[in-house]
Amino acid sequence: MCSNLTNRVAEIKQLVTFCGDSEKTGFVLEMKGFLEECENELKVVKEEQIRVMELVKRTTEYYQAGASKEGGANPLQLFVIVKDFLDLVDRVRSDITRKLQRTNVIHSAGSSPLPSPPRRNPLKLINFRSQFMSPDMSMTTSSSESDDGF
Repeated sequence: MCSNLTNRVAEIKQLVTFCGDSEKTGFVLEMKGFLEECENELKVVKEEQIRVMELVKRTTEYYQAGASKEGGANPLQLFVIVKDFLDLVDRVRSDITRKLQRTNVIHSAGSSPLPSPPRRNPLKLINFRSQFMSPDMSMTTSSSESDDGF
Protein backbone atom coordinates (compact mmCIF):
# COMPACT_ATOMS: atom_id res chain seq x y z
CA MET A 1 0.00 0.00 0.00
CA CYS A 2 2.84 2.37 0.66
CA SER A 3 4.76 1.19 -2.40
CA ASN A 4 3.53 4.22 -4.33
CA LEU A 5 5.17 6.54 -1.81
CA THR A 6 8.33 4.44 -1.81
CA ASN A 7 8.52 4.70 -5.60
CA ARG A 8 8.05 8.47 -5.50
CA VAL A 9 10.76 8.87 -2.87
CA ALA A 10 13.12 6.75 -5.02
CA GLU A 11 12.39 8.97 -8.06
CA ILE A 12 13.07 12.12 -6.06
CA LYS A 13 16.23 10.61 -4.62
CA GLN A 14 17.53 9.90 -8.15
CA LEU A 15 16.74 13.46 -9.19
CA VAL A 16 18.47 14.91 -6.13
CA THR A 17 21.47 12.64 -6.69
CA PHE A 18 21.66 13.81 -10.29
CA CYS A 19 21.50 17.46 -9.20
CA GLY A 20 23.87 16.85 -6.29
CA ASP A 21 26.67 15.51 -8.51
CA SER A 22 27.24 18.91 -10.05
CA GLU A 23 26.76 21.09 -6.98
CA LYS A 24 26.54 20.82 -3.19
CA THR A 25 23.98 23.50 -2.40
CA GLY A 26 21.96 23.82 0.78
CA PHE A 27 18.87 22.63 -1.07
CA VAL A 28 20.51 19.37 -2.17
CA LEU A 29 21.83 18.70 1.34
CA GLU A 30 18.43 19.44 2.90
CA MET A 31 16.65 17.22 0.38
CA LYS A 32 19.04 14.34 1.05
CA GLY A 33 18.35 14.62 4.78
CA PHE A 34 14.62 14.85 4.13
CA LEU A 35 14.69 11.80 1.86
CA GLU A 36 16.59 9.76 4.47
CA GLU A 37 13.91 10.64 7.02
CA CYS A 38 11.22 9.69 4.48
CA GLU A 39 12.81 6.30 3.89
CA ASN A 40 13.05 5.63 7.63
CA GLU A 41 9.45 6.68 8.17
CA LEU A 42 8.28 4.52 5.27
CA LYS A 43 10.01 1.52 6.87
CA VAL A 44 8.06 2.17 10.07
CA VAL A 45 4.81 2.52 8.10
CA LYS A 46 5.52 -0.72 6.23
CA GLU A 47 6.11 -2.58 9.52
CA GLU A 48 2.89 -1.15 10.95
CA GLN A 49 1.02 -2.12 7.78
CA ILE A 50 2.26 -5.70 8.11
CA ARG A 51 1.18 -5.77 11.78
CA VAL A 52 -2.28 -4.40 10.99
CA MET A 53 -2.82 -6.78 8.08
CA GLU A 54 -1.87 -9.69 10.36
CA LEU A 55 -4.54 -8.53 12.82
CA VAL A 56 -7.04 -8.26 9.96
CA LYS A 57 -6.13 -11.77 8.88
CA ARG A 58 -6.55 -13.13 12.41
CA THR A 59 -9.87 -11.34 12.85
CA THR A 60 -11.17 -12.59 9.52
CA GLU A 61 -10.04 -16.12 10.32
CA TYR A 62 -11.78 -15.95 13.70
CA TYR A 63 -15.12 -14.80 12.30
CA GLN A 64 -14.99 -16.46 8.88
CA ALA A 65 -13.11 -19.72 9.36
CA GLY A 66 -11.40 -20.75 6.14
CA ALA A 67 -11.87 -17.38 4.44
CA SER A 68 -8.13 -16.70 4.32
CA LYS A 69 -7.56 -19.90 2.36
CA GLU A 70 -9.52 -18.54 -0.59
CA GLY A 71 -6.98 -17.23 -3.09
CA GLY A 72 -8.61 -14.07 -4.42
CA ALA A 73 -10.60 -13.17 -1.30
CA ASN A 74 -10.48 -9.55 -0.15
CA PRO A 75 -8.90 -9.51 3.33
CA LEU A 76 -11.15 -6.60 4.31
CA GLN A 77 -14.39 -8.31 3.22
CA LEU A 78 -15.41 -8.93 6.85
CA PHE A 79 -15.19 -5.21 7.56
CA VAL A 80 -17.30 -4.42 4.49
CA ILE A 81 -19.95 -6.82 5.80
CA VAL A 82 -19.85 -5.19 9.25
CA LYS A 83 -20.11 -1.71 7.68
CA ASP A 84 -23.14 -2.76 5.62
CA PHE A 85 -24.73 -4.28 8.72
CA LEU A 86 -24.16 -1.09 10.73
CA ASP A 87 -25.67 0.97 7.89
CA LEU A 88 -28.73 -1.28 8.00
CA VAL A 89 -28.99 -0.93 11.79
CA ASP A 90 -28.76 2.85 11.45
CA ARG A 91 -31.58 2.89 8.88
CA VAL A 92 -33.78 0.74 11.12
CA ARG A 93 -33.02 3.00 14.08
CA SER A 94 -34.02 6.04 12.01
CA ASP A 95 -37.26 4.34 10.94
CA ILE A 96 -38.13 3.40 14.53
CA THR A 97 -37.38 6.94 15.73
CA ARG A 98 -39.60 8.40 13.02
CA LYS A 99 -42.45 6.02 13.88
CA LEU A 100 -42.14 6.80 17.59
CA GLN A 101 -42.26 10.52 16.87
CA ARG A 102 -45.42 10.05 14.81
CA THR A 103 -46.94 7.93 17.57
CA ASN A 104 -46.04 10.56 20.18
CA VAL A 105 -47.67 13.29 18.09
CA ILE A 106 -50.86 11.21 17.79
CA HIS A 107 -50.90 10.37 21.52
CA SER A 108 -50.10 13.93 22.59
CA ALA A 109 -53.21 15.06 20.75
CA GLY A 110 -55.23 12.57 22.86
CA SER A 111 -55.66 12.70 26.63
CA SER A 112 -54.04 9.45 27.77
CA PRO A 113 -50.26 9.42 28.39
CA LEU A 114 -48.05 6.68 26.97
CA PRO A 115 -46.98 3.96 29.38
CA SER A 116 -43.26 4.15 30.14
CA PRO A 117 -41.12 1.29 28.84
CA PRO A 118 -39.77 -1.16 31.42
CA ARG A 119 -36.23 -0.52 32.69
CA ARG A 120 -33.52 -2.86 31.48
CA ASN A 121 -30.33 -3.84 33.20
CA PRO A 122 -27.20 -2.66 31.37
CA LEU A 123 -25.37 -5.34 29.43
CA LYS A 124 -21.83 -6.29 30.36
CA LEU A 125 -19.59 -6.28 27.31
CA ILE A 126 -16.88 -8.86 26.82
CA ASN A 127 -13.33 -7.63 26.23
CA PHE A 128 -12.55 -9.12 22.82
CA ARG A 129 -9.15 -7.44 22.60
CA SER A 130 -7.57 -10.34 24.52
CA GLN A 131 -8.90 -12.70 21.84
CA PHE A 132 -6.93 -10.98 19.09
CA MET A 133 -3.93 -9.38 20.74
CA SER A 134 -1.10 -11.51 22.05
CA PRO A 135 0.89 -10.00 24.94
CA ASP A 136 4.03 -9.67 22.81
CA MET A 137 2.29 -7.46 20.23
CA SER A 138 2.96 -3.85 21.05
CA MET A 139 0.37 -1.19 20.51
CA THR A 140 2.75 1.25 18.88
CA THR A 141 1.53 4.02 16.71
CA SER A 142 3.40 6.13 14.27
CA SER A 143 3.21 9.88 14.40
CA SER A 144 3.22 10.11 10.64
CA GLU A 145 0.27 9.85 8.34
CA SER A 146 0.16 9.07 4.67
CA ASP A 147 -2.34 9.84 1.94
CA ASP A 148 -1.43 6.64 0.13
CA GLY A 149 -4.75 4.97 0.93
CA PHE A 150 -3.54 4.03 4.37
